[in-house]
Amino acid sequence: MLDEVDVRNGESIYADKGYSSQLNRYVLQVRGLTDGIMHKAARNRELTLAEKVANRLISSVRAKVERVFGTLKRGYGFFRASYLGVAKVELEFLLNAMAFNLKKAVLKVGC
Repeated sequence: MLDEVDVRNGESIYADKGYSSQLNRYVLQVRGLTDGIMHKAARNRELTLAEKVANRLISSVRAKVERVFGTLKRGYGFFRASYLGVAKVELEFLLNAMAFNLKKAVLKVGC
């Protein structure tokens, strides 16, 4: 995925604990990116205090983004695409995102 996005040295990459692996953390380190992957407990190995603190900091950043996706799914019914094909699904997503942003702008301005 990192090859498909424009990221620069020192930028943070955030991900949930499904991406928590030594390989993914090593790839971020080699590319000079800040590791924002949440830590995952394993059988017979609980998270350390430092890992719990790191997860708390990472989740506070991720929550702002995840909230938008939750609203799109819950409020706009975008839990499943209505069309087939990448172009049509992408357009549907962009229209939903625009509607979300317009509604948010109106509420912020107070029109």
